[in-house]
Amino acid sequence: MKYGVLILTLITIYIVYINMPNIKQFQSNYAVVTGATGGIGQEIVKKLITSQNVIAISENLDNLSKLQQKYQKSEYKVLIFQYDLSNTNTFMQQFDEFLLQNSIDKRLIGMFFSNAGFGNFKPFHSYSFHQLQQFVSVNMYSHIILTAYFQELFSVHRSTQKSAIILTSSILSHTCGSHFSLYHICKSTISYFGSSIQNENKNIRVLTVHPSPVKQTEFYKNNGMQNLQNIKVPLMRNMEKSWFAITPKKVVNVMISRIGKVGSTNIGIASIIADYGKLVGRNIQGYIWSFMWWVGQAFQ
Repeated sequence: MKYGVLILTLITIYIVYINMPNIKQFQSNYAVVTGATGGIGQEIVKKLITSQNVIAISENLDNLSKLQQKYQKSEYKVLIFQYDLSNTNTFMQQFDEFLLQNSIDKRLIGMFFSNAGFGNFKPFHSYSFHQLQQFVSVNMYSHIILTAYFQELFSVHRSTQKSAIILTSSILSHTCGSHFSLYHICKSTISYFGSSIQNENKNIRVLTVHPSPVKQTEFYKNNGMQNLQNIKVPLMRNMEKSWFAITPKKVVNVMISRIGKVGSTNIGIASIIADYGKLVGRNIQGYIWSFMWWVGQAFQ
């Protein structure tokens, strides 16, 4: 009995600890957020702007301007950096120039949120070569290249101060669903990448987050996700409106509380279940997805 009480107490202490806000030790004058005009990205900005300036990165200048205007009366400011992450060849040079133009010392940047990405729901064979390049560049390659840039920046310019890199992965890094193959590939890479570099520098903490399907975003409204609207496959149908979908606010609250405590975390019950689902192996997962697809097609 006493051991049961002790275990329950330890679990309670851990739950309280893991969910306490933990951002202060990584705070500095500036944080950088990619995908800043989307659902999770906007919520990250909203969370950070109360305590530090934010450099928001997106390819959509209109949305960046609206985001900046939204917080123009805030004590801290949003600076906007327009950049298309489908081609990162010039990122380092242009971002350095941006910092110089805005008189921002690199030592004042303490956090980088790598959050950019978009979805496509269609068979792998239907992608053109250009579409493949663009999708992989934004959803995978940009995370790696920009992480390399900020890891070096933090190592050189903030070598004695704590910094953090936060990578947004997905529930689909845990499971390989039909028609999401390319997204699965990119998110799986990000997850293993984040885990592999999290302990390479003691003053840089890396956190990779795996959200369940997220509602109240534009993710499902882009052209590549429109095919999902009429699909009747179980678990795929109405994902953003399902009982297991979570809000961007939930994602960011968990994200902020876990920085520096763990290297990887699942957000939402669906992501937790999918992570444990890996225990059955890829073959069994493949049979499950095939069966679900067959059921959905049968009732189209």
